Amino acid sequence: MKEKMQNKYVAWGITAFCTLAALVILFFILYRGNHIMNFILTIFNILKPFVYGLVIAYLMNPLVLFFDKNVYIILLDKIIKNPKKKQTKIKISRFLSLFTSTFVFIVVLITCFSIIIPEIVNSLQTLFSNINIYLSNSRELLIKVFGGSQAAREFINDNYGLITEYLNNWLNSGALDNVVTILSNGIVGTLRFLYNVIIGYIISIYILFDKEKFKAQIKKILYTFFSNDRINIILENVRYTDSIFGNFFVGKLIDSLIVGIICLISMLILNMPYALIISVIVGITNIIPYFGPFIGAIPSAVLLFIVDPTKAVIFLIFIFILQQIDGNIIGPKILGSKIGLSSFWVLFSLLIFGGLFGVVGMIIGVPIFSILYSFVNGLIKRRLAAKKLPEDSKAYENLAYVDEHTGKLVYNK
Repeated sequence: MKEKMQNKYVAWGITAFCTLAALVILFFILYRGNHIMNFILTIFNILKPFVYGLVIAYLMNPLVLFFDKNVYIILLDKIIKNPKKKQTKIKISRFLSLFTSTFVFIVVLITCFSIIIPEIVNSLQTLFSNINIYLSNSRELLIKVFGGSQAAREFINDNYGLITEYLNNWLNSGALDNVVTILSNGIVGTLRFLYNVIIGYIISIYILFDKEKFKAQIKKILYTFFSNDRINIILENVRYTDSIFGNFFVGKLIDSLIVGIICLISMLILNMPYALIISVIVGITNIIPYFGPFIGAIPSAVLLFIVDPTKAVIFLIFIFILQQIDGNIIGPKILGSKIGLSSFWVLFSLLIFGGLFGVVGMIIGVPIFSILYSFVNGLIKRRLAAKKLPEDSKAYENLAYVDEHTGKLVYNK
């Protein structure tokens, strides 16, 4: 009896302490919010290399696993026959897999930049040098289409003059010099970013080399301080999160690469200008669900409209067909099962995360919201099962009330 009373007082004390701590935290958030944000940002800046390292390790892990399981461990099994050297084989295989993955990544990066960057520079130079010709052609087309009245012709000519004057002033006033100045001012930020990436890569090597050991240590700590059933649920949720993020991002990258290549080949066949730069825009923006195709197609169509309005119309028709093929054939084949969200929740997650974190939020918003949705859905199912109520939402469509005594569902007649 005495022990129960002591436990009761301990529980009260813990509750009071947690309540007081929550009130103190709330006070600082309300009245010292700026200081807290600055402190959080300072800590985040210090931990940036570790964050970069975790992200790089997560992205490199599938490639490292591929070389580790399918190439080097098989070769080493044939070379090293001694069963006592198993750990040595594993370490050698992991080291070679990390080296090969890094080499492949660097080669792909250098190849892409060596092909894409010069073409983009040439396209921009051509665009700037011929901008007056393109605008003149666009004006003539607009006059043919909408110039039936004197007022329409005057409106088009006046605005054409304003646009031409603005662009010429911008280009002649040292626009390229301004770009160079901006790049020069941002050199410190660029060097800091490269520093974080390099340190992050080194950290990722350590993580990937001993990832099994790190995972084992984390599990040991968790099972030491928390109940087994709670940790089992946490680990199950972590595996689900990993599968959602891995399948979504890897699948989206492959899907966007295929869409970009199809766009490039098709534009070259249709003899459209700026094929590479537009295909890069379409491929990159395709990573963003739902809004991505529109974000990439609109500026590309405007660019083509300036050069040749007819080709802009053809491009929009082509993009519409391409997105239908991607949404119904390519995407489902690569991504496999759907993300588990309806169109409404996809749109909701894009607007919320996009508003909070910009473009990055639009990219990561859907998988994060899908995970949150799954967790909440699992919690609802467990609570309904405890109350012996049905899980299917259709069972509640015409529900009037649940009988308090029998627990049966009573429907509207």
